[in-house]
Amino acid sequence: MSVFSNTHPTAMYCGKRYGDIVALFQYFFNQSNLVPNIVYYNNLINAHCVEGRVDVGLEDYRHIYWQMLPLVRRRLL
Repeated sequence: MSVFSNTHPTAMYCGKRYGDIVALFQYFFNQSNLVPNIVYYNNLINAHCVEGRVDVGLEDYRHIYWQMLPLVRRRLL
């Protein structure tokens, strides 16, 4: 499992390249098994919302929540 830098997605968001953020997420995280960090997820959800796909942004948020829940529980134990 690897971690992907958030520099590229942040630059894409600032450059209003929202479609590229989504495509990068699909490629790296669904095909290459990389682990997104919270900054990347923030850019991804914001990109969906700016493009009027709030429902998709909420779906991604739920995915993050359920993915991170076991990590939070382990830290509390």
